[in-house]
Amino acid sequence: MKLFSPSCCGFFDTSIADLAIPDDAREVTPAHYEALFAAQAQGFDIVADASGNPVARQRASAPFSVLAERYLEATRKTRDAILNRLAGIGFAAMSDGDSATVAAIAAARLRLLDITTCAGVLAADDLDALRLAIADEYAQIAAALPEEAQRAFTENLH
Repeated sequence: MKLFSPSCCGFFDTSIADLAIPDDAREVTPAHYEALFAAQAQGFDIVADASGNPVARQRASAPFSVLAERYLEATRKTRDAILNRLAGIGFAAMSDGDSATVAAIAAARLRLLDITTCAGVLAADDLDALRLAIADEYAQIAAALPEEAQRAFTENLH
């Protein structure tokens, strides 16, 4: 039998011996238990309602500013990996006397360093627009590079 404790906001299984079960624990039917966990798998939280019964509640979204900062932090990590790869390609191009590739990588480097503050990113007002702005900026930067240098993007963008 499954029990739910509103004070712990947790479930307890009575088949487990010597389990300390809170006094406020109440029985939960197998169907309700399964439904709650199915809802949780879809992004809902399991919480106690005003009566102390377990219910599924839509998870509150974080504000855009929080989501954006998380996404921009991930973007910075990806950007750094691309910059690292481009540095290697640029060094090889410099050693080979390929000044056109060196110049293209130098220009790409400047744009990559500003990728989290470019106009499209700053204008984004939701996460989808932010993702699109970053993807568009990456595509524009990569398109201006020779094929060998474009691999820095294909290897690091998922």
